[in-house]
Amino acid sequence: MKIKLAADLEKALLLSIAKGVSKPDVVEAEELSKIARQTYESICHLLKRRVQPPLKPDSILLTAQSLFGVDKEEFKTYLRTFKDLDVGSEISEIARAAREKQLLVRLINEAGQQLSKGHLDPRELARLMEANGASPSSIKALALSVQDKFPTTPTGIPVESLPIISEVANGLIGVWIVGGEPGLGKSTLAFQLALDAARYIPVIYYDLDGTGHVWLLDRVRSICLGDIKTFRKLTRQFYLRETIHSLDDDIATIRKEHDGEILVVIDSLQTLPTSIKYKKESLDSWINRFKQLTKQNIVIIAVSEQNRANYGEARMAGFKGSGDIEYAGSLCIQLLQDDDADEQDPVHLWVVKNRHGKRKGHICDLVRNKRKVFWFDEEEA
Repeated sequence: MKIKLAADLEKALLLSIAKGVSKPDVVEAEELSKIARQTYESICHLLKRRVQPPLKPDSILLTAQSLFGVDKEEFKTYLRTFKDLDVGSEISEIARAAREKQLLVRLINEAGQQLSKGHLDPRELARLMEANGASPSSIKALALSVQDKFPTTPTGIPVESLPIISEVANGLIGVWIVGGEPGLGKSTLAFQLALDAARYIPVIYYDLDGTGHVWLLDRVRSICLGDIKTFRKLTRQFYLRETIHSLDDDIATIRKEHDGEILVVIDSLQTLPTSIKYKKESLDSWINRFKQLTKQNIVIIAVSEQNRANYGEARMAGFKGSGDIEYAGSLCIQLLQDDDADEQDPVHLWVVKNRHGKRKGHICDLVRNKRKVFWFDEEEA
């Protein structure tokens, strides 16, 4: 978890980037408040488009509207507060000093809490320093990180209802991309993965494709076979949104009660709010943002449409609209079906990228459960 910067300091840093005094890496998006993060990503977007600084406030405003749909008057008022600031190259040193001071306060508080419980864990303090960007005091050979035997193989969140996929991927971890032609069950699969994971961790499901709260609720009713007790058990950690503009606030709210992993599901990538003129670049920005969220102990599942040119094929090039999927995805899935198949026939699940496992190719077939309808059962390929 990154240290949050004071309001005046984050404005000064943003202004220094917009004026060309500092490079964008003087600050990280995770350190900023919501509106400051939107400003930062809008500035970075313009700089990537080779717009030369100093950047005009109107350009930043228009970019923020196209990327995030910000409120025009609220955002304009925020940008006006920049005019009273005067920044120079010394701002990066001021930011570094502020980070060090806040980190020291966190370390003192953490140590105090540990001592109040009768123990002191230096490893936890070291993790806190590393998580906040502090360099370790020394570098050690990898051999020294292992004692008498190797640690157990790391695994992600188990998917009990889909054990073949879970085993192949070593559980839910990183960024999963689910692609395929229309009507094959991409959303059904993503929804099943989300409900399954919600038994262990909080899940935020962003229904951007427009299925709707009422219809998704009816799908859960079908999955639970109409049993209200099963419904409550499955959905006590399941949160549903129909817009992604509240993403940062949603995560922050859940973080107040839950320090562990969170699953965020995006259905779908192609319906994310993006600039019409620069849609591919905007979509890549979203994907990179999701990739950064994994560093905050957040797992991502994203549904993607299939390129028409790649219908009937399982290839990385089949994902529509973004080459960054190839680099950001931990597990990339393509769903295929035989040309003469109907909706009751098996859907072939292909893994085209598997960062945390060895197997790729045709992994299994998915068959709709006749009783639950919006639920898949697996069959060996």
